[in-house]
Amino acid sequence: MVNIITINWIIGGVAGILMFYASFITFMAAKKMTGELKKSILLLLGALLFYLFMGFGIGIMAVKDIHYSERVWLIISTFSLIGGILFVVGARKLFKVLLNVSENDKKINKKEVKK
Repeated sequence: MVNIITINWIIGGVAGILMFYASFITFMAAKKMTGELKKSILLLLGALLFYLFMGFGIGIMAVKDIHYSERVWLIISTFSLIGGILFVVGARKLFKVLLNVSENDKKINKKEVKK
């Protein structure tokens, strides 16, 4: 029978590969964008990468059996905090861009109705 730890490492490895691939696709798409939309997407991409590195760090420290009271665990907390901050800032910028697009669409629709 397969050990549950082995199954978890396989699932985690596949998730890591998929996250790197998603990061690559997102980066390639962001290269074609401009302005605030590009900034928001890159900030969200940065948050994804910090969460990915946080997950890898947890896995590595678990394998090395580093006790939770060691100071090196602050790296994991720091990655989590940085990822959270990047996500909030990126989401706010993206929300502003989408609101502007929505407002512009409403203005265009009003002009078409008047004609």
